[in-house]
Amino acid sequence: MKKLTAVLALLMLAFTLSSCGAKNDKEVKIAVMGNPETFNNDYLEGIEQAIEDMKIEYQDSGYSFGYELFDDKGDYASGAKIIEKLCDDGGITAVIGSNNTDINKTAVHMFNQANKLFIVPYSILDSIYTNDYYDTVFSLTYSKTDIGEILRNVAVETKVKRWAVCMDDDESSMTELNGFLRPKKPVPDDHVKLVDCISFSKLEENPGKAVRLWKALGVEGVVLLTTKNRAQDLALMKSYMPGLIYIGDSSFDKSRILSEDDSSDAVMNGFIMACDFPAPPETDPEEKKKSDRLRDLFSEKHGRVPDLWYYHAYNMIRMIGDTAVRRQTTLSESIAIWLHMDGYDGVRGQYSFTDYGLRKTDIMQYIQYSADGMGYLRTIGSEGDSK
Repeated sequence: MKKLTAVLALLMLAFTLSSCGAKNDKEVKIAVMGNPETFNNDYLEGIEQAIEDMKIEYQDSGYSFGYELFDDKGDYASGAKIIEKLCDDGGITAVIGSNNTDINKTAVHMFNQANKLFIVPYSILDSIYTNDYYDTVFSLTYSKTDIGEILRNVAVETKVKRWAVCMDDDESSMTELNGFLRPKKPVPDDHVKLVDCISFSKLEENPGKAVRLWKALGVEGVVLLTTKNRAQDLALMKSYMPGLIYIGDSSFDKSRILSEDDSSDAVMNGFIMACDFPAPPETDPEEKKKSDRLRDLFSEKHGRVPDLWYYHAYNMIRMIGDTAVRRQTTLSESIAIWLHMDGYDGVRGQYSFTDYGLRKTDIMQYIQYSADGMGYLRTIGSEGDSK
């Protein structure tokens, strides 16, 4: 009965805010924070395609759509100034989170306090949600704990038994390690044994010592947990012990590494990376048409297939604009209420959220890279995969 009353109260508030929003300008203006030099491959292209599509689709609705990039240069002080500015800007419908974890850690509190719709496309720290309830903040990814649990499942699927962990000494890596060591759901046929844990700084200080220890311990696989670009560390480990299985988090996203080193295919060959978000292939014929259309549009423009971040960015922009038009409002808090109640059906992904704004998902996915530089998307417990 209490739950029904709460839902009815939300509905009444949403209708009230929507009716107020209908009297305002129908401009959907989205602020995108982050450092474009370190954006994932095809991320901006996904944003721009979403804006372009909505302008065409809703050209007779009276609504207009646009985005503005706010470059925080990956610097916390710069990000804090941008957050303060956007909190006070009543013309901004929604804000997209930075690709800097520390900036987002502050932003979630500030934007929620300002009743500003704030969508985080990147994995954020679990501790942000531990003791806080957010009305207008939404996370579109797995939690750090979930990523660690995905890697545990991957380790089991490899059939390798003896593992070492190489990690940074920070909250993100420690949380992923906790998910790896203490998965929320028991992993069937779990034979994984952690026999060593070392920091990247210690590895770089004396790689030979680490290698000798791993050989003595019979290490067969290494889990790499970091927030930095550790491609050189991966190359170093592979040069000493090429026969091991190497798995890690999305800091090893090949698109980031390739932007700095076109010869990284050999380093990434065989590497297994936990996905930041689920992106299952469309099985419904009508939905597949939408997915194929986006892929073909991108391929015509750029001469290659898009990265998964293209679809991810496209969905996060469309969920704001589509909800605004469907519910006839440009008010941040009203759109947030409708996202909580309705969720969103996107391309290669459906979105529903907990009361705290965390994305719900029942599947775990990872990417395995091959010698040809292609990444193959695979689902835990499934035989199929896709590029």
